[in-house]
Amino acid sequence: MGVISALSDMHREAVEQVRSGDHSAFLVGFLTTSTMLELAGLPANDLRLDAYATAVADTITQLSPIDRLHLVITPEGFAPVSANVGFHGRHVDPASMAHRAQVEVAGVGRVELAAAELAEPLAAAGFLTIAAEQIGVGLRQITEAEHRRRRAAVADTLA
Repeated sequence: MGVISALSDMHREAVEQVRSGDHSAFLVGFLTTSTMLELAGLPANDLRLDAYATAVADTITQLSPIDRLHLVITPEGFAPVSANVGFHGRHVDPASMAHRAQVEVAGVGRVELAAAELAEPLAAAGFLTIAAEQIGVGLRQITEAEHRRRRAAVADTLA
């Protein structure tokens, strides 16, 4: 069994243990760290803003015991983008969700996360706030790439 496969199995087991109420600080740290590492790698994929929002929401719900997540990214100079997982076309009211985090990143924009449910150990560890901060770091790279794409499109149009 390869290292990646072993880590994947450990991660899956950690998610199930946290879902079942295990309050181990190690498990929470492991889940948080592995999720943030995956989020940190997303900007390297050169995604557009809407694709980044979708990838972030999918990553968080795949790697943590969160089944319903709402994400709004409001980058400076661009229209807000959002992504939902687990709501199946229903209207999403983030204000009605018990677990929310909002982070402002100077010169970049705002990230808002809301989860319908969140395991107590993750809530106590500030998982959503940590995730929102990591998304904000990635948002800086994504918006810089988006500005470059738009400048290149203008240059191509004028050429």
